[in-house]
Amino acid sequence: SSRFGSSDLAHSVGGSLSGFDQSIMVKDVQVDANQAQKTPLVAEVPKSGLEKKVVSYGSIGTTTATGIAAIPAVCVCILMVELCERLAFYAFTGTQEFFLEHLGYSLSEAGGINAAMGSLCMSWALFAGWTADVGLGRYLTILVFGLIYAAGAIVAAMAAWPSWESARAYLVGVMVLVPIGTAGIKANISNFGADQFDTSDPVQKAAQEKFFSWFYLAINMGSAVAYGYLTTMGSNGGLGVPKMYGYFAVYSIAALCMLLAVALFRSARLRYRVQPILPRSSLGCVSAYVMASARKGSRVASTFVVGIILLAAGVVFSVIQAILPHASFAGYLTGSAFACSAVGVAAVLYACKDTTWVVDVPSEALPAADVKAFLRLLPVLFVANLAFSSLYNSMQFWYQQQACQMDLRIPFAANGAQFSGSFFMIADCLGIVLAT
Repeated sequence: SSRFGSSDLAHSVGGSLSGFDQSIMVKDVQVDANQAQKTPLVAEVPKSGLEKKVVSYGSIGTTTATGIAAIPAVCVCILMVELCERLAFYAFTGTQEFFLEHLGYSLSEAGGINAAMGSLCMSWALFAGWTADVGLGRYLTILVFGLIYAAGAIVAAMAAWPSWESARAYLVGVMVLVPIGTAGIKANISNFGADQFDTSDPVQKAAQEKFFSWFYLAINMGSAVAYGYLTTMGSNGGLGVPKMYGYFAVYSIAALCMLLAVALFRSARLRYRVQPILPRSSLGCVSAYVMASARKGSRVASTFVVGIILLAAGVVFSVIQAILPHASFAGYLTGSAFACSAVGVAAVLYACKDTTWVVDVPSEALPAADVKAFLRLLPVLFVANLAFSSLYNSMQFWYQQQACQMDLRIPFAANGAQFSGSFFMIADCLGIVLAT
């Protein structure tokens, strides 16, 4: 996932589906989301015998506070969760290729697995968004998936212990547990942070905007630590850790960060504003409209359905090929993945350029106009992310391998240590911090 949060396709779609107006989704059951909280929004705190001062719910300071003090205190826990999660995630992605090469994988095989991990993270985000909407709610989804993430990090750390070094256990950790865990957090944490504000209050609405600035800063602080130091520590050791224990130390730090993130997140459980679970997810509503249109004979709707199925097949084929590169059918999977993805994208773009084919479904809580607006947005998301990700993923997966052909010796290092090839991704982190 991208450090901008919403710039990855699956996270963009998951966030868009998850971010529909809550009042629309629950209007049939007459639930007021603002009344779902257990703690009052404001509390009157005596300032003197003659006057009082209103302090926002959970805030560190007053409603006129600036900077980090202008956001609810519980949001500090949310920001720390995001910082720890991004630190752990980029510690994995920044060292994964080099650790797999250390285990005997070729350059292309290691790069393929690293890219497949990114695909899995984005794919699981849709499921995580749906789970938060109609299953566990955002709080429990983040908590449960965070524990899965921590378990994956622990498994990866154990697999990097020098006297054991198990590629199979490592892949279970980083290709199964970590993608599920990071998807559950990434698809819901920013929305959960936004839930902590009463946007009917102009002061809290302004504070919500400040929260997202701090949220992006937390993302890039975590990734800067990962790329700026931990990736190099993995290949060289450091802080008293011998080189042979470098990857084990990095993955252990990632595991500790995730355990800390889960503990911090749970520590504020009684102070969070928690939105009610929806009777039906936005994803389910959109699917119902599309399927109803297809059943009524719309060929464009059928084309859209086929496109989504082909895109899912493309992800499955690419992941299987990355995990089993030496299988006799690996070459066919590569071609099939490309063909399915290309045709799937074309089908979705064609179907969404004109959404007049969407029929009205009165039984659904989401209006047809909102479904059409969302579908019309998909071509923009697809095209923009294809253009962006073709460059960004080259930087994240292949340019770091090119960097290994450079003289990466660390200046003044006594033992001839070298920067990791992924160290230079820190420029991306710093650029985003300056831009935001």
